[in-house]
Order: sequence, then C-alpha cells, then structure tokens
Amino acid sequence: GGGGGRTTPIRRATADDVPRLAGLGDITAEEVARYVERGDLCVVAEEDGDLLAATWASTGTQYLVRLCLDFAIPDDAFYVHDTFTISRARRRGLAGRCYERLFDELALGGRMAAYAAVELLNDASRRAHARWGFVPVGRTLTLDVGLLRLTWTPRWPLPTRRLRIRWMGVSARG
Repeated sequence: GGGGGRTTPIRRATADDVPRLAGLGDITAEEVARYVERGDLCVVAEEDGDLLAATWASTGTQYLVRLCLDFAIPDDAFYVHDTFTISRARRRGLAGRCYERLFDELALGGRMAAYAAVELLNDASRRAHARWGFVPVGRTLTLDVGLLRLTWTPRWPLPTRRLRIRWMGVSARG
C-alpha cells in the first residue's frame, strides 16, 4: 500500500525486525548485530509487512567508523545514526515521525539533547536535520589516500582526538 505518512505505524523495532534491518540503506548485518548488542534503540515505520524507514539512537561511547571518530555521549543526550527511508516511501514524512518517536522515548529517560553526523554534500539530510531542530556544532574533515583515511576534527562538541589516521585495509580501529 502507498498510504499517507501519517497513517503508517511508527514503532520500536523488535528482535523479529533484526534480519530485515540489515540491508535497509547501507547498514550491514554486522552493524545491526553490533547496535543490538550495545543496546541501541531502533524505531521503524512499517506498512503491509514492509519496513519503510528506520532510525537508530545510541548512548555511551561511540565510534564512528566512517569518520574514524570516537566520543562519549553525555548522560542527558543520545546520538542518532543510520536513518534511512526506502525510495518508494520518501517525501511522506516517515523519517521525521521516526525521529519524533525516538526523541519521545529517549526523553522519558531524561535524554533531552541529540547529536547526529550529517554529510555536508547530502542536501536532503541537511535540510531535514535543520527542520528537526538540529544546528551545526562541530566539523570533521575526512580524506582518503589509498588505504589511509585521515580525519581532522577542528571543532567537535564532545571530547575526542583532533587527528586520526586509520588503515582501511583492516577492520580494527586505527
């Protein structure tokens, strides 16, 4: 069905959703397993048995593989990551409704501040995050040179190393 975004149920993901979350966007089965293991919260939009959108939130210490960046989330905050809406369900407000549900659930536990990493070249994501109340508070620049990834963090709202170098030929943190 292609019903409107306001009628599509938004709910907390369950263990039954885990296999379907892998492959939604560019998230892998290994990433889903890691998120579930560390206790990340996932909210999904589902219609006629299909997952249309999902977004994740986590607390504690984060390691962003793509940015080679690690930081600790304050006790009153959370980090939003891996938000995705399948192409046929875009422009229906599902990602925003997933964010609202996620924010409401985390606020019950006293977590009132949200952090997210948004790619500068992703106009749709930048506009959506601005609409949801996010403002830029940090900047990370990444340069891949062969199998090396150089990450420079001139400004970041939470304590982290300013420069990281990661060898991309191995899976361990660099």
